[in-house]
Amino acid sequence: MQHHKKSANAHLLHPFQSSLLLGQHSLQHGFFSRQGGVSQGLLASLNTRDLPPEQKENLQENYNRISGWFGLTSDHLALVRQVHGKTVLWLDKAPSTSQLIEADALVTRQPQLILGIRTADCVPILLYDPVSHICAAIHAGWKGVLLNIVYETIKVMKERGSEPQNILAVIGPCIHQKNYEVGEDVYFPFKEKKPSWATFFKPSSHINHYWLDLPGLVKNQLQTAGLRKIDALEKNTYAEEENFFSCRRAYHRQEPVFGNQISAICLKDSTLC
Repeated sequence: MQHHKKSANAHLLHPFQSSLLLGQHSLQHGFFSRQGGVSQGLLASLNTRDLPPEQKENLQENYNRISGWFGLTSDHLALVRQVHGKTVLWLDKAPSTSQLIEADALVTRQPQLILGIRTADCVPILLYDPVSHICAAIHAGWKGVLLNIVYETIKVMKERGSEPQNILAVIGPCIHQKNYEVGEDVYFPFKEKKPSWATFFKPSSHINHYWLDLPGLVKNQLQTAGLRKIDALEKNTYAEEENFFSCRRAYHRQEPVFGNQISAICLKDSTLC
């Protein structure tokens, strides 16, 4: 494992936060925007997506700044290769960065371990149980939501001692219904799996197309799982170009590449609380 120094530029980052989690003194969290990094061009500036044409040194500096905002080095930042699946990873330490594990949710009760989820329209969800001191980060695109990634994550938390009614959840910046048009290939699998999910699809003016309320569906799944305290930041990645990368916006503009912003959560060292 490489060891990195704390970034001197972490103060340039100003992530969005939820009042629901800000009151938890043993926890830090942030839904980071695209601002405050060193990446260039279409990836400007706090990109966390490790794909060409991104330069490795820029990506590492961005990781350093994000970790530094938590008061830690990037050795403490846990990332996975997100594959739109339903695999949930329980962590006792940061996984190797040389070969990222495939997963779409991270769960831990280990202090000073930053759980990071990268998105560019998909829904980032941060969870915290103040009773069992377990936190989680979920990457929820439509495929993951269909595969019940939300339920699977809460299931892992329950297996480790959490009670759903104690879990606090925050839905972060993502694409909103007015900008998220999908076809029948998305609509019918949801309707067939659970008919009530069809209410989160609104017919568009294009035949056989619908506007999908993905954050609304995620909130419904959290509630169905037994969570009672849920906050949504109401930030639209597609519409807020200054703050967020957006896969759909890049596609509509025929741009060759788009970046990822990161949402992260970390338990503080109990000796420092």
